[in-house]
Amino acid sequence: MFGKVGHNSYFAAPHDKDYYEADKIMERIGIAELSEKRCNELSGGQLQLVFIARALVNSPQLLILDEPEAHLDFRNQLRLLKLVHGVVSEQNISCIINTHYPNHAIRVADKCFLLGDNKYKVGATQEIMTEENIEEYFSVYAQTLYTTYKGNEIPAFVFLDEA
Repeated sequence: MFGKVGHNSYFAAPHDKDYYEADKIMERIGIAELSEKRCNELSGGQLQLVFIARALVNSPQLLILDEPEAHLDFRNQLRLLKLVHGVVSEQNISCIINTHYPNHAIRVADKCFLLGDNKYKVGATQEIMTEENIEEYFSVYAQTLYTTYKGNEIPAFVFLDEA
């Protein structure tokens, strides 16, 4: 419900519609069972998903996520990426994600921005997320592997050694 605070006056109680929207988002994310828990009772991953729900409850036009996959296990990282991709597509909103996982960027991003010491690259994700750029910006050697899953060819980086 904290996501709704900016839309109501400071002393106003949330409306039934606000609770409905919050419940709908929690259900969509898969955290409805957490609705009665206090924040200090949640794991880091659960709390991260609550923060995502808080951001989505207002149906924003621009969603900015700073390392949204932090504190999440692999399953929940994938769930989160699918969720964000689905919400962005369904609601026709823009999303900026800061991530340290090149595999996540290559999986969901249309455009990519790499930032390094006094340098940057921006463009289509497939053009920016290359083995050469991974080495230059992350100081690791990487190899791109491709696999077919559900009829789609999916690229993924394997990190081999520090450069």
